[in-house]
Amino acid sequence: MSESISKSELIERCRRSRAAWDSLLAGMTPEMMRLPKAVGDWSVKDIVVHITWYEREMVGILTSHVFAGSKWWDIPLDERNQMICEESKDRSLEDVLAESRRVYEAFMQGLEKLPEADLNNPAGFPGMPADWQPLEIISNNSYEHYDEHAVAIKAWLEKSKR
Repeated sequence: MSESISKSELIERCRRSRAAWDSLLAGMTPEMMRLPKAVGDWSVKDIVVHITWYEREMVGILTSHVFAGSKWWDIPLDERNQMICEESKDRSLEDVLAESRRVYEAFMQGLEKLPEADLNNPAGFPGMPADWQPLEIISNNSYEHYDEHAVAIKAWLEKSKR
């Protein structure tokens, strides 16, 4: 994301994207959401776990105002994503979905409290590299993340209809 947007626009994009995400999931049966290898190696449940992990990391940053998080950030992306899914493989779909809703609410509360000036000021988050933009980090791990995975799930659903 290279554009600069206001906090209110960011909040609106997050809400719109989450509403579309929730609608997409609501249109699926629990059995569909548990199917292995629905999208790549992941089930839809795995994708929900994955998105929730990254959004939870944003909650920590927004509430602490410090750019710090899980030690898993130091692990290569594919390996980290596999660990995230592996950690939750035995959790029920209902628990995963409930956690997703709780984390989203906490994320939105943190975003609402974030001073507008901090969206484009890495110095507002100790530990964030000076050449990074908080807005980009937040966007990548919230509404853009929903949108990215929704495209893949919709393609899988379309393919499944044939």
